[in-house]
Amino acid sequence: MEKERTVKIWIIGLGPRTEVLLVSLFSIGDVEITAVCDLSEKAIAKTKNIFAANGKSMPAVYRDYKELLKRPDIEAVMIPTSWNSHLPIA
Repeated sequence: MEKERTVKIWIIGLGPRTEVLLVSLFSIGDVEITAVCDLSEKAIAKTKNIFAANGKSMPAVYRDYKELLKRPDIEAVMIPTSWNSHLPIA
C-alpha cells in the first residue's frame, strides 16, 4: 500500500462558491491549498480572512490564472467560477 501524501490544490475564482468550498477543504487532512487566483482585490481580502479564521496560512496569490498555470508544481486545480468564465479557463 502506498503511503498517503498531501494533495496540493490551486483555486481559480474566489467568489461565494469558494467560501463554502474552503471550509470543506480545510476539514480534509491530506489537502493543502497552495495557490489561489482572482481578479478582485475584495475577493482576495475576503479569502485571506477565511484562511486566517481557520488557522491556515495564506497560499500564493495570483490575479492572472494563466500565470498561475505556468507553475511546474501543478497537481489539482479547482475552478469554482461562474459558468461563463469557467469554460474558457477550463
